[in-house]
Amino acid sequence: MPQVVIENPVLNPPFEEPKRHFRFTEDGIMAEIIEERRISQYFVPIPPAKKKSPKQLSFETERTTDRVEEKKDINRIRKSVEKWRQCGYVAITRTTSKLIENSMMNVLQYIGAAQMQTSACWRASYLP
Repeated sequence: MPQVVIENPVLNPPFEEPKRHFRFTEDGIMAEIIEERRISQYFVPIPPAKKKSPKQLSFETERTTDRVEEKKDINRIRKSVEKWRQCGYVAITRTTSKLIENSMMNVLQYIGAAQMQTSACWRASYLP
């Protein structure tokens, strides 16, 4: 199968929960975008067999679903955090609430400043 080249691999904003990912199959990553968060999983490394003699049989050991392990604890924590956010960060202290509010304001200011800088660079480059 030909190797897939993805021109822009960044699908999600840096300060938000990921909502999209590229489809991954036994053949590798695809250019198809899936509209949901990817589950946390990893590939179990299996080293290739060392051949001892030319008579030894060999078999295909490429990536398969048998080699993929889900990280169940991480996926469970992600679901709990998602519910907590949807409920408005319940059961937190006033200090934690202020920290979350301030960090969100900093993120918004950062994004606004980056957009203004990009816009200014574009105008300087493309407008007479």
